Amino acid sequence: MEQINRISITDKRYEFAVRFFSLNNRLQAEGDHFYKEVTFKQFFLLACMQLFGDSQPSLQELSEAMGCSRQNTKVIAQKLADSGYIKMNADSRDKRKQRLSLTDSALQLGKKYESQDAKIMKMLFDGISDEQLKQVKSVFEEIDSNLVRISEWCREDGDKTK
Repeated sequence: MEQINRISITDKRYEFAVRFFSLNNRLQAEGDHFYKEVTFKQFFLLACMQLFGDSQPSLQELSEAMGCSRQNTKVIAQKLADSGYIKMNADSRDKRKQRLSLTDSALQLGKKYESQDAKIMKMLFDGISDEQLKQVKSVFEEIDSNLVRISEWCREDGDKTK
């Protein structure tokens, strides 16, 4: 982050984007170092699956929760299935869909890291007030809405460089 502080960026939006991507990369690198059994992205998929409670999400539903493509989600999910952390089964009503469920191994993995995860979250947000978190959440929600518009614009026909 020190290098970013030394760069003169006149447009604060670019500075924010650079910092955001840098933080994302650093968080992933630390997660890959921390979790021994799985990668950070694999652990993130397992965490996102817990958002669905007892229901079994489809690959599409899980990819939307993760914010990545269905293809990327399938690659990560397949590696987790091969390692015995999730099961991938055909949907009972639509055999083209795959439903995912956590295995006992995944639940044990979550329990193994539960207290360390809580400590990391506390450390990560140390010195950040609830009001600051509320503001950042609002900014992220607005960026998320803007990304929907960007996605639609990118999928329109035509040359975007003109």
